[in-house]
Amino acid sequence: MVTNPTSSEDEIPGPSTDAATHHSFKNDVEFLAYISMGAAGVRKVVADLRSQGHSPLVLERGSDDFKLWKTTRIKGWRVPDILCVNDAKRVEVRAKSQFKISGSHSVNRAERQWSYGLADEDYMAFPICRLVGDRPVDWVASDLIQYVRVGDLKLAFAAGQASITQPKAASQGAEVQVVWPTAVAGETGTVTEVSERRVAYRRDSDNRPTFCQLFRKKVLRLLPQVEVGQQVQENQVLASAVPVTRGVPLGQPVGVDHYLGELSSSNARVRFAAAKALSGFAGKVVDVALAERMGDQADHIFIRLEAAASLARHARPEAWQFLSQTLADQFAENRLESCIVLAEIDAEDARTLLIGKLAQQGEHVDVRAGAAWALGEHRQPVAMRALADAFASAPEAVRIEAARALTKLARVHRGEMVDLFESVADKARPAVAFALRTGAKATVEELRRKLNSDDMRQWMAFVIGTGHGVEEIEKLKALDGQVYFAATLLWKMLTSGIYDLEEYG
Repeated sequence: MVTNPTSSEDEIPGPSTDAATHHSFKNDVEFLAYISMGAAGVRKVVADLRSQGHSPLVLERGSDDFKLWKTTRIKGWRVPDILCVNDAKRVEVRAKSQFKISGSHSVNRAERQWSYGLADEDYMAFPICRLVGDRPVDWVASDLIQYVRVGDLKLAFAAGQASITQPKAASQGAEVQVVWPTAVAGETGTVTEVSERRVAYRRDSDNRPTFCQLFRKKVLRLLPQVEVGQQVQENQVLASAVPVTRGVPLGQPVGVDHYLGELSSSNARVRFAAAKALSGFAGKVVDVALAERMGDQADHIFIRLEAAASLARHARPEAWQFLSQTLADQFAENRLESCIVLAEIDAEDARTLLIGKLAQQGEHVDVRAGAAWALGEHRQPVAMRALADAFASAPEAVRIEAARALTKLARVHRGEMVDLFESVADKARPAVAFALRTGAKATVEELRRKLNSDDMRQWMAFVIGTGHGVEEIEKLKALDGQVYFAATLLWKMLTSGIYDLEEYG
């Protein structure tokens, strides 16, 4: 069968056109699912571009991660998700659960139109994602990545070859979308015909021919995107109103002079991208230019922080001074943005600043939570004790991020986390136990020497009883009968069919 996704909507609705609207109308799970699908798509496109010989750099901070910042965070800019540093090609990623060439759009606000900030030579990538688990973050992107040049989309849009959907319900942000007509393969097969009227392919599953007509509404003719004899995949475009490619062609190489020039551009978004790209170039000229941009108090904090981050990667002391000062800025949103930037800088100085911010009792809860999250991104054991201490004494939002960060650390530093389980205060042990269960999947053998108190024994029962099956639980029988009983009870509760069972009426 040939499907035409232009007649259907995504399973996960796109974000609204206003940051406040996001959180007025979308519940957290729905929005988390959306941004997680987008992150899966960005990661896959980055890998695909790298395989083509590009040097992709994620421009849109957070677009390849599913962290949801609900409050305090500075409203982000609309910039392309990826910059190919080697040739300055930019790629906007539009992940979809069902394939279609589309973009969020506003008919009233210029900065929310589908093409805002995009140049003709930029590309849009359309990865297909599917949910593979029960959690809203369990998205996986297909290996099939299809690209469309923005200039071609603009020409088709201006010629009336795209449609604008009706606004969605208020619960989905009341947005509209621009959709360019396509016909895609419903499954794998081989193209058998490409004519003026139609494209046909024979399905691998049953060897039956399937046809797609090229004329739509008697005035629009779709352009064939395949050739006779070509193998096609599920969701591959057979015909479209715009040319579709499987890659982004390599352009003329650009170097440090290109980005030094763009660092002085009148366009703030261009300066932002240049500041980020220059982290990959060394030299006194680069550092002087970045320091000048960092010190420009009239420039946007995003750009100044990005210049500081690049300088920090070059081990420049003035960068760390600026980042420390910004962590003490009068505005909480700037302090949080500094934590998010520090999450990307793998350096001891970054971890020292974040640990200090996490421990600051009078700090805004969102900033402390941001510091905890950032320390988790570093995956370094030096942060373990600080995260455990924060869990023991901080507000709930910070406790949650501290436990999640410890879980990330437990995946790569299980031995250190087991030691922390023994030495940490009782009030902090729940977070360490959660990390051992969820991140490390700690075993009886690892924890058997850590039963020095009733609190440790109780939390060992939790780790083994909820994180393992019968075989591991049985190892407790000869070690400690009471812990064995507790772990068995927990396991039975979770596997009984009555756990989380809801009753109505």
